[in-house]
Amino acid sequence: MKDELKILLAYMIIIGIIYFIENRISSFLFSNKPYRNLSKHRMSKEEACKILGIKPRHLKKMSMSDLKSIYRKKAMEVHPDQSGKDGSEFRDVNNAWSELKSYAFA
Repeated sequence: MKDELKILLAYMIIIGIIYFIENRISSFLFSNKPYRNLSKHRMSKEEACKILGIKPRHLKKMSMSDLKSIYRKKAMEVHPDQSGKDGSEFRDVNNAWSELKSYAFA
């Protein structure tokens, strides 16, 4: 009786592992998400300023709240729900914001 329970338990564990692996593989193969490139291109300070419409020489004089308000206005303009465009411009604005907030008080 104990041997039969051990065999049944081992069988159930193997079935659970197979089920888990199948779900992982199928979710990877059939997902609608595009493959993300893991090597991100860091944009320069000048590129980020151009995207947000800021002159690079004014960046040192700006406060963080000024920079944030400029970012929010630009993000609202190019947001896919607001503008009806695809999200590429919105991603660029977000990337520019992430780059420039490190330069603001450097």
